[in-house]
Amino acid sequence: MSKKTMAEQLRKGLRNEDAALDARFGKADEVMERLEQEGMTLLAPSTTAPTSAAPKARAPQKKRAAASSATTDLVVREGFSMPQEESAIIDRLQATLRKQGIYEVTRSQIVRAAIAVLSNFNPEQLVKAVGSIERRTPGPKTGAKEEIRNA
Repeated sequence: MSKKTMAEQLRKGLRNEDAALDARFGKADEVMERLEQEGMTLLAPSTTAPTSAAPKARAPQKKRAAASSATTDLVVREGFSMPQEESAIIDRLQATLRKQGIYEVTRSQIVRAAIAVLSNFNPEQLVKAVGSIERRTPGPKTGAKEEIRNA
């Protein structure tokens, strides 16, 4: 096979891949637009300003039927690091709840309860609470949590 033929085949393959990617992104955009029209989203709300100059026009929301209100909320998986001391506090809170007869409480529920409490703060209280927490950089990714708990 000559270099010219090989180069043309590579270009053709790249064009095919580009077309396939465009088709996949087009389908994803359609799904996201449909969800947005129904008042749902797959993404967490952004805390940053949009990157485009003009805001995207939103289609009017359709009224939901009573049956659709029974659908479950979408859940976003978050990952974050915290100091060992704060992780131990969550463990102690779980133990306290178990003593009170609540056996099936997860670490996520405790963090979400703290978020619910913080959401009721006025701006000054929130600034004071968040300002009292030191910003930390992520720690080791694998095995560290289990090693700490087993220690």
